[in-house]
Amino acid sequence: MWKIKVLIILLMGMFNSCKSQNLETCSLNVDYEFKGEKENKIENVILVLETGFDDYLEIFVNDELIQKGLYVTNREYGTAGEVIDYQYEKNDLPSFMIKTEKGCLAFKANENYRIIFLHKGEDSWIVEYRNEFKIIE
Repeated sequence: MWKIKVLIILLMGMFNSCKSQNLETCSLNVDYEFKGEKENKIENVILVLETGFDDYLEIFVNDELIQKGLYVTNREYGTAGEVIDYQYEKNDLPSFMIKTEKGCLAFKANENYRIIFLHKGEDSWIVEYRNEFKIIE
């Protein structure tokens, strides 16, 4: 009987280990950049997957899985081309988590920036906050 209890405890730990990743434990090598003018009264955020992607990702907002799949950066345009528009209540900034096979990135939206560009390196991330889209020439 005790073996069954130990097995159940071990299995529960395996399933909860993914949920235990958060802003403090998930994102270890991240640079945050804030570009352009700040805005007020923002009630949506646009997440853009930019450079460095060739991964199967799971994308969570406030611990809820909203999207998953293979995302690959287009070498010609320099972007993975994935855009996620998320509406939220003014006083409830969303938290995002991007899980890959090798790790994860967790971050919060910023109340003064509407667009978040994500750049993935080999062992690092850049989270770039802006209010305007980049022009591709």
